[in-house]
Amino acid sequence: MFVLRGRQAERLQLGACAVGAAWRLGEWGEVERLCTAVQLESAVAREWQSKDCSEALYEYELSRALLALRSGELVSLGRHCDSARAALVPLLAASSMESYTHSHAYLVRLQVLQEPQTTLTLTLTLTLTLTLTQP
Repeated sequence: MFVLRGRQAERLQLGACAVGAAWRLGEWGEVERLCTAVQLESAVAREWQSKDCSEALYEYELSRALLALRSGELVSLGRHCDSARAALVPLLAASSMESYTHSHAYLVRLQVLQEPQTTLTLTLTLTLTLTLTQP
């Protein structure tokens, strides 16, 4: 079984910062390289959540979702957005016990996950409509 030890958890969190910085800078090759380096299987994802690495898991899954958006992969986009949402659940649950101020950042992250899915759906619908209406 995959066990996160102190240094390994720190490396994963640092990697999440790197992948977040890469997509914010538009370095998509680097995003793909960093995401490929860390394979997130369901058992690993559960281990991350239990070791307080939920934010790192969210960042990796968001990056994978953005890669899927760039390539037009609707199914992959949905899967990664769902995984990122699942990573936010423990964080949102804990912060909601405190105050709205603490949970607001996580609510914004949920909105961030909705926007790529809506964008891709609208783009595909528009493309299909234009294709069907052309003689």
